[in-house]
Amino acid sequence: MKMIKKILIYLILFFLIPIHSYALDLSKKYIFCHSLDFPERSFGIFPKENQNAEIYLIDDKTKKLIIFDTKLNYENSSLFQIVTNRVNSTIAVIDKNINFYDTSIGTFLGGCVIMKNISMMKCKLEQTEQVRAGEIPMVCN
Repeated sequence: MKMIKKILIYLILFFLIPIHSYALDLSKKYIFCHSLDFPERSFGIFPKENQNAEIYLIDDKTKKLIIFDTKLNYENSSLFQIVTNRVNSTIAVIDKNINFYDTSIGTFLGGCVIMKNISMMKCKLEQTEQVRAGEIPMVCN
């Protein structure tokens, strides 16, 4: 009987520990969200404390990188909304995959990846702009 209890405890711990250890914490990480079908909707985000975030995107008119602060609306730890006049998206973490959707109509836009640093995220945004313009993309190291 003691052996069965030990096995049950090990099984419970086996399934509980990985769930917590694999949870994605997106705070203080640079995230690049890219849409193949709507490259103009691609952006970078850096979530900060107190539901604040920095948004990075290429301005359609000037073709330069613009950075602005915004508030995030958290539904829960794996779902939050960015609602500004420039970016209108919902980011959802599903099974360690980060996806983003159009907040107003719920259309899937694309996927997001965690970047190592800000320069890598800026490079990815500039690369998206080059692809959109029909140019050969640069390589981001």
